[in-house]
Amino acid sequence: MTSPSKQQLNTARRWLQEQRTDDALDLLQQLHREHPQDADIGFWLSNALRMAGRDRDAEPLLTALTADYPGQPDYAFSLAFLYRQRHENERAAQALARLAGQAGLDKETLLRIVSFYREMGQLDPAIELLRRFTDRHGTDAQGHFLLARLYQSTGQFKPAIAHYRKALNFNPNHASGWIRLAKIQQFQQSDHRDIEAMRRTLNGDGLLPETRACLHFALGKALDDTGQYQDAWQHLELGNRLHNARWQPETWQHWVQQQIQAATVEHAETLAREANPALRGILITGLLRSGTTLLESILDRHADIRGRGELNLPAQWVDALPGGATVPTDLGARVSEFSRSYAAALGIDKLGIDKNPLNFRYLGWLIPLFPNLKIVHCIRDWRDCALSTYSQLFQHADNAYAYHKDHISAFYRGYRQLMEHWQQRFPNRIHSLCYEALISDPQAELRALLDWLEQDWTDDLLTAADNRHRVIHTASTWQARQALYPSSVGRWKHYRAFAGDWFDQLAAQMPDGCGQAFS
Repeated sequence: MTSPSKQQLNTARRWLQEQRTDDALDLLQQLHREHPQDADIGFWLSNALRMAGRDRDAEPLLTALTADYPGQPDYAFSLAFLYRQRHENERAAQALARLAGQAGLDKETLLRIVSFYREMGQLDPAIELLRRFTDRHGTDAQGHFLLARLYQSTGQFKPAIAHYRKALNFNPNHASGWIRLAKIQQFQQSDHRDIEAMRRTLNGDGLLPETRACLHFALGKALDDTGQYQDAWQHLELGNRLHNARWQPETWQHWVQQQIQAATVEHAETLAREANPALRGILITGLLRSGTTLLESILDRHADIRGRGELNLPAQWVDALPGGATVPTDLGARVSEFSRSYAAALGIDKLGIDKNPLNFRYLGWLIPLFPNLKIVHCIRDWRDCALSTYSQLFQHADNAYAYHKDHISAFYRGYRQLMEHWQQRFPNRIHSLCYEALISDPQAELRALLDWLEQDWTDDLLTAADNRHRVIHTASTWQARQALYPSSVGRWKHYRAFAGDWFDQLAAQMPDGCGQAFS
């Protein structure tokens, strides 16, 4: 390519960054006619075509480039991304498989491929790729950690534990590895090798503050398993204190009031005019640790229902809207774009489940917009929810309230205000499911739920079937794959002696029993 052509290519690339797609496309098409064999021009022309919505024209360009340059990551990823946008995940995986098969693949590209596979739910090829990598680079802690996470997500806990141990042996400061190692097994003895490793590492030198906090959370969980509740509580207190997340109860309360004020009759009527009855799905919501993951894993055993994990699309969409009670003038266009994205995420082949519990915050928008979206509200004793929440180290900033007991109480008050308001505004759109009732009589609760969902009963719901296809990334990854067990009901009582005032405060704030909750 001549120097003037390079300058023109740089100009076209700058125009693409500035969203001047049409100008860039015209220039790139001209350059391609003049230099049809130039790979860089062909690559950027394909990007411009994709940005212009002409992916069918971009596809042959990228296909030719990946054939001529099989070891060029950018070409392969662009083609894979094009297929993924069209929901052709198998073809996307094949495009990356050719790249993955190249000799001498560098670590950064390999991890990009693994991440792409994981986002598409193609976990088997991701696992195989990482297995080959860890076989060649046995001391690479990151490789072992990522492989362990993939095994954990698919319920293969034995190899996951083995690779977490290897990752932590090579890098003790791989902080979240300690928590994950603790979460995916049930400890029986206090001298278990992993508990001893946690204590030994915690007492050693060179630990980052984040690692120290994670070790306290991990030991809190492990010692809870072995019944050493006082020691477990001390570690949980230290872990939460070290994490020291910033959260403002006043900001949360103000936001709650804004949502309630926005959900006026006029507001709902405006949203109803933009409603999309074609979108079908199930939204499972409630407090963190209220059984949302458990319920999703049970419903996923139904032939016509499929869990899609925790989707953040509602939060992203609502948070991008103007604040207060103002309905944007371009609401129709915003709803149309959101509907397409949400429908694609939920899937059209089965009744998809979005089990992001924090979506209770946005029901004032979602219920009017999607009249055929089924809302299932999981309710659990606040004391058990709060203890379990206080025992977790969460990654998302939305859960920053979870590290201080008073903040958890304040968050729960706002949650109750919102749910009471939604159920008064939309009395026939929300089905409440009590965690304790589900544990004690699962068949009765699930039959009632399926009737409300207008789905046929199947005994598969009561069978802890092989659900390896279910990818679980939340803190409940181990629990959700077990048979229903009652030991989690009333677990807070083990800690009454250490936080009795807090539990009494929560009991005074929560509704009186599942049957009367939020009615």
